[in-house]
Amino acid sequence: MEKLKILQISKKFKSINRIASWVKELGNWHEQIRLIREALGMTQKQLADRINSTQKIVSRLENNETNPTIKTLTKVANNLNCCLLISFIPKTEINSTIQKLAARKAQQLVNQSAANAAMELQKPNNQIILQSKDELKNDLINTRRSSLWEK
Repeated sequence: MEKLKILQISKKFKSINRIASWVKELGNWHEQIRLIREALGMTQKQLADRINSTQKIVSRLENNETNPTIKTLTKVANNLNCCLLISFIPKTEINSTIQKLAARKAQQLVNQSAANAAMELQKPNNQIILQSKDELKNDLINTRRSSLWEK
């Protein structure tokens, strides 16, 4: 994927730090169910009846004591007059993640190469090592990005 494409995708997927504060303050999905249900004046039993379930299941949902299916959450959302939105939100900017991984991988590879060269008494000077690291980092980002995920 070319560098421009990465930047475009990185701009589209803002990191969690750039999400609107009101979204961050919504709380977890199970808290949202309870808050919205209570704001609507609906009991757990009434919500349970609307989603063809039991009051105990709704209680377990609101207390995060179950792992509901997307189908169940969709039913709950629809009956609370809400939209269910499931999103992947990067913890940090995508481009920043790529840069950090590439720098780490390049450092590892250059260190290995420098150690091998030192064993042969041919260790390059620090300027060459830094230049090699930068070149390798750019190569990893631009042409071998999937290698960033290999151990």
